[in-house]
Amino acid sequence: FSVHRPNETFDAEPGVYCFARPGPGGRGWTPLFLSRTGNLSKRLANHEQWGEAQLLGATHILIHDADERDVREYVESDLANALRPVMN
Repeated sequence: FSVHRPNETFDAEPGVYCFARPGPGGRGWTPLFLSRTGNLSKRLANHEQWGEAQLLGATHILIHDADERDVREYVESDLANALRPVMN
């Protein structure tokens, strides 16, 4: 995953994304919301969950580039089951 500020311009590429806040003690990240999209630019432009994520402390968007839909679905499912983001 690459780390991005929410006000960045995102490419019109597919990927898995996560709204996250800094982890305990400022180490790593705590995922709050995790999903996938075929177009990061369009999906993240005005995401309906971002406001709630900010209220929970989200400061960044983590992105995993994944061209293949099957890969995006697998990565999202695997991480959601392992990490259990509070907003999912």
